[in-house]
Amino acid sequence: MSIFILLFLLGMCSTFVIRKLRQNFSTEGSTVIQVFVNLFNIVVTTLLLLASGVKFQVSEVFSHYDKKVFLLSIFFVVTIYLFLYALWGSDGGNLVGNIGLTILAIGNFYKMDIRNDSVVPSDFSLSQFKNMYENMLDKEMKQLILYVAIFLVIILVFTIYWFRKYPVRMNDSKKIRIAQRLSLLGLGLLFFCGVKVNAGELYQKAGLNVAHSNAIDNVNNNGTILHFWGNLSHQLMTKPEGYSEETIKKIVSEIERNNTSEKGKYSSEKPNVIFILSEAFWDPTTLNNITFEKDPMPFIRSIIEKSGGKMLSPEFGGNTANVEFNVMTGFSSNFITGGKIPYTKLATDKHSNYNIVNNFKMNDYKAIAMHPFVSYFFGREQVFKNFGFDQAIFEEQMKHEKNTVGAYTSDQQFVEDIKRIDQEQTEQGNPYFLHTISMQNHFPYDNTFKYLNSPFVKEYSTIPGGEELNLYANGVAKTDQAMKELITYLENKDQETYVIFYGDHLPALNDDLYKQHLTVSKGSTYDLSKHETAYFVWSNKENPSITGSISPNYFASQVMEKAGLKTTGFQQFLNRLYNEIPAFSPLGYLDSEGKKQELTKQQKQLLQDYNLLQYDMLEGKQYGKQLFMKEAK
Repeated sequence: MSIFILLFLLGMCSTFVIRKLRQNFSTEGSTVIQVFVNLFNIVVTTLLLLASGVKFQVSEVFSHYDKKVFLLSIFFVVTIYLFLYALWGSDGGNLVGNIGLTILAIGNFYKMDIRNDSVVPSDFSLSQFKNMYENMLDKEMKQLILYVAIFLVIILVFTIYWFRKYPVRMNDSKKIRIAQRLSLLGLGLLFFCGVKVNAGELYQKAGLNVAHSNAIDNVNNNGTILHFWGNLSHQLMTKPEGYSEETIKKIVSEIERNNTSEKGKYSSEKPNVIFILSEAFWDPTTLNNITFEKDPMPFIRSIIEKSGGKMLSPEFGGNTANVEFNVMTGFSSNFITGGKIPYTKLATDKHSNYNIVNNFKMNDYKAIAMHPFVSYFFGREQVFKNFGFDQAIFEEQMKHEKNTVGAYTSDQQFVEDIKRIDQEQTEQGNPYFLHTISMQNHFPYDNTFKYLNSPFVKEYSTIPGGEELNLYANGVAKTDQAMKELITYLENKDQETYVIFYGDHLPALNDDLYKQHLTVSKGSTYDLSKHETAYFVWSNKENPSITGSISPNYFASQVMEKAGLKTTGFQQFLNRLYNEIPAFSPLGYLDSEGKKQELTKQQKQLLQDYNLLQYDMLEGKQYGKQLFMKEAK
């Protein structure tokens, strides 16, 4: 990274030195120098942006990216600089461009390193930055941001002084005015395309690789600047081939003809249903060549053995809201353009807001959401309103100062809140659907964790990232204790209750730890194993018997069928798809035992139908809306 910082500083210095050089050269000579400096800035900034996607590994920049990525990235950077030159001249444009694009590159590097995610336009909103700074960063990172901010203020003050002492004299010739207008037009077109056009479609037309559902892969494929530009648009999906009203109606007719709904199977008793998204929950004992002094999750493991298994998450290390999107809608992130966060669109677009709350309300349930964190993160407050929840409880309505783990609410307190909600709804006589998202095991795994650092991992000091792993194992143990308390409470109740518990993604632990010790199941791959978390489905009346590998989009349809609730045609379609392809991602398709499988022609057609239906509801004309909103016939 140091070589790029050096080049950046050289570019910054050139902005100020260039004026002095002009005094010693002819007009033609100074023009040549200016052109050289401008080109130098553009090339260095482009390399800096590309390098931020490969952890500033210089050797990787030229070997990693396709030449089309280089050319398009340079085109974007040139257009940005031309726009800045039109506003402030070459010197001012270089200064502003260098600072702005370097902030983007370094910000992307640190966000990838800290959150395993990439920088997107929404990160530059004040509320998002404030939330991340206050709640997501450790002390050292906060200090680094403070130092960078001070450095930028010094640069700004010096720049103001410099430009007052040496004011920019804009060339007012006709050619310059034409160039200014063309550059403004070019940037305007780029911005318009970014906002109004699906980047995935343009990437494909340009011959670039679109990584669905994974922002990191998208940055690795296309670089920071192209990925950032692509996220200006809220459009989530690329239009599937063959999408039309006729196609959707044909798919709907086929599904309705094949659905297996039997109204006589509906249960007269409506069980309560609790979904628990457990932040970064995963079984650390699956790591190979690492010995644990004791099992951190004996209780949860005992339930998994009866009804549970591995969930194939679309994310790794972060982006909880994308996993939540799969669970709450029955849609799949696998069809979403890489780097997109669907909640960003769903917070503002009621047109696209089909979700499982509709299905539970079709069964006369009360719907409640509970999340012990700030309401504005991922736009959840507005998303939950649009989803139709009767009540949404966030950190702002809670008082948990004395029962936290690090900066976050403990799972023990989290369970107390669930029990309180259950008691309130039982008194009111309401069957309820409760959607919850915990926070306890969110990174960082450091000395801010307030529970005891018990020695779960044997000789953890000899393991890469071993101390973090041991702290994380302590968190898993606390979650296990909390779940035991909740299940013990619920199993003694007369009212039938289902609990669906799942980890959203693997924790953001040391990269070398995963590379050296992550267990790859027989028939699977390393990349797939990085996306397999633990889940269980439990009932206090009878064993739901949902086992093996599963994708999160199937949870609601499977549980509602097991509970004897009314389901829609789309949910029946999902259950049929689950029987054929229990778990899938862009990395591969898994059978119920977690082994990779090749799809048959029929299975490929089912996935294509799924893609078309999802596009129709999220981006299209909703020709098949009745399949999602009405009880299956």
